[in-house]
Amino acid sequence: MKKVLILSAVLLVLSGCATQEYVNERQSCTNQSYQNFPVKNVQTVVRRSKAVQVQDGMQCINTGMMINCQPTYRTVYQDYDSNETVDTNASSRNAFIGSCTRQACIRRYGNPDCER
Repeated sequence: MKKVLILSAVLLVLSGCATQEYVNERQSCTNQSYQNFPVKNVQTVVRRSKAVQVQDGMQCINTGMMINCQPTYRTVYQDYDSNETVDTNASSRNAFIGSCTRQACIRRYGNPDCER
């Protein structure tokens, strides 16, 4: 229930330019979506990538009396495995919310944005 309230708050913030009618329809569809596609968290291994700086040489400057050398670096990307909790129903739920909202707006207002 707490996640539904958080998601609802996020949706309200993201829909700042949406009509109140659209926000209402989306909220109704969001409630239905959690009934049809409840949160189903599973532990899974996810492949991630991170940027790492590795030394690839030296850059030296001759100042006349001495040579000043500094290491040079380049960015490489390393893949790694991460154990994460993933909601396997999230994509289905989000697709349902979008489709349901568009259909409800078209049915009630004649357009997918719920504009009067």
